[in-house]
Amino acid sequence: MELDHGVPVIDVDLASKKSRALLDTGGSYKLLVTPVEAKKLGLEKELAAAKPIGGGCYAGEQQVRLGALSWLKVGPFAASEIETVFATFGKDNGSGLP
Repeated sequence: MELDHGVPVIDVDLASKKSRALLDTGGSYKLLVTPVEAKKLGLEKELAAAKPIGGGCYAGEQQVRLGALSWLKVGPFAASEIETVFATFGKDNGSGLP
């Protein structure tokens, strides 16, 4: 774990794609992936397959889609078919969910 602009992040493997992630122990979801990150990692198929649901955060109402990623690995820990929320994060509501 290291600090990135004052935020603690870790390296993760999302569906065989390397990324950096914020650990949010206060979230009610198992995994949140922003649409921008999903597109950057080539996860458009998973994003498009996710079902729209209502949602909100400290910044108000937001677009949320519920789906799954085939694989999540953090260090020695791994899980398959991990429930994933695709949503904007914080005040960034301009990412264009499908």
